[in-house]
Amino acid sequence: MRNKIQEYLKKRKWDEFNPTDLAKSTIVEAAELLELFQWGQKTRAEYINDKDFVRKVRHEVADVVIDIDQLANRLGFTLEEAVEEKLDFLEKKYPVDEVLKGNADKIHWDHRN
Repeated sequence: MRNKIQEYLKKRKWDEFNPTDLAKSTIVEAAELLELFQWGQKTRAEYINDKDFVRKVRHEVADVVIDIDQLANRLGFTLEEAVEEKLDFLEKKYPVDEVLKGNADKIHWDHRN
């Protein structure tokens, strides 16, 4: 995936953005994703059956992933490395036998760690 993203960006000379710009762009793209869900509440089935809506969500998710991948690339790591490291950390912080399953309200997410 990263190679395909890099090739696309390099051809357009969009591969030189610095980490600050990429972090900002990630937030903008994530806001565009959230905007799709701004008004109303549908069931999961209603969302899935709305093919145009799902296509729009896919495109916004892709924009976020592209920015995040490029941010990671500029800082010298892969998304896979980051996710594996974080999951290992969370496994230790929230042992499966000690957390309230299915209740996110009881979990304190400290994103600084």
